[in-house]
Amino acid sequence: MNSPPRLPERVLMISKDPTLLRDRAGFGDTFSRHIYYAQQLQAQSPGSDIRILTYAPSSVEHQTLNPTPGLKIYGTASTHRALFIFDAFKQLKRIFADGWTPTLVTTQEPWEDGQLGLWVARRYQARFIPQLHFDLTSQDWLGENRLNWVKRLIAQYTLQRADTIRAVSQVQKQKLVEHLHLSSEKIHVIPVGVSFQPSQKSKAECQQAIANSMPGKKSMLGKKVVLFVGRLCPQKNLPLWVSVAQQIHQSQPNTHFLVAGDGSLMATMQQQVNAIDLSQAFTFLGDMAYSDLPDIFGAADVFLLTSYYEGFGRVVVEAQLAGLPVVSTACSGPEDILIEGETGYLCTPGDQKMLSEAVLKLLQDESKCLQFGQKGRSHTTSLFNQAQLTQLLVEMWVD
Repeated sequence: MNSPPRLPERVLMISKDPTLLRDRAGFGDTFSRHIYYAQQLQAQSPGSDIRILTYAPSSVEHQTLNPTPGLKIYGTASTHRALFIFDAFKQLKRIFADGWTPTLVTTQEPWEDGQLGLWVARRYQARFIPQLHFDLTSQDWLGENRLNWVKRLIAQYTLQRADTIRAVSQVQKQKLVEHLHLSSEKIHVIPVGVSFQPSQKSKAECQQAIANSMPGKKSMLGKKVVLFVGRLCPQKNLPLWVSVAQQIHQSQPNTHFLVAGDGSLMATMQQQVNAIDLSQAFTFLGDMAYSDLPDIFGAADVFLLTSYYEGFGRVVVEAQLAGLPVVSTACSGPEDILIEGETGYLCTPGDQKMLSEAVLKLLQDESKCLQFGQKGRSHTTSLFNQAQLTQLLVEMWVD
């Protein structure tokens, strides 16, 4: 007997990601990924569509985009990020003006947008699927700001009332069950698909391309390179990253440290580097276009992550796709991605000695470095294929 045709899904996404309307070439592939979501949703359930309500500063010229059939993006035109929830609520009238109503509401986070999403889902009798992209149970995160305890309570309230929850790692799921007493059955683990394609250039060519773009920065050429890619924010424990770099440099002076990304701790990190007289051994690239990342990964030998917590750790996936061994703290997300002793090393959070020794072990053994990199690329290609993960996501929506 043939199964009945699926009814079209009308998916409302609520997000605080400003890149969806402002920056299609920036530090990530969010825009193209959501176009792909819409295309795959229509392939599985013809007639379906996605409408995204996302934070956008009032300075953004175009507050509405229709980049592909079945996908519309609406900005909040907010004068301040703190007004997101109020502006988002007002924009719902615009989204529903043509009589469109959602059958499914999914939110990027479980507090502000989660609360709005829960209200909309109840109002229109739609299914509610909040997403969780970070470690809500992390004591380090809770200690960053007293308001984070309030956020956790709001998140717990929201997640308990969800029809389904999307988590991005198995470790994250285990913690939600253990610490928040959520039902294991309603948590679906679907990592974020990564569209990263490694550079076809040699390491020397990648290093030269970076040096050419930064006059006076030739000190990286021909050296072993340890890389960081990501936001320069407290979560990443960047003071520890610099301390690990210092210890590595003392043992192996022919090492350079490459930092790609921007954030609130850029100046602080640079000051720390200057204070220990390592400025010639560091290159800070700042915010980079996503299209530049293949050459940045291609210029390195080892990727180092010292985070307190990570929900997923997509940079770890990208590093392994680029053929790099990874040394990371055991901070949730990377624990799902790395194979200990085969594609990299997982270290105790905060353990400078353990992190330094792990990086040096790889830098001093070229064959091990190559072996880990090859195994990491093969493992990651099979496990975090964007097409497969998008299919799982869409199947959760239309189930």
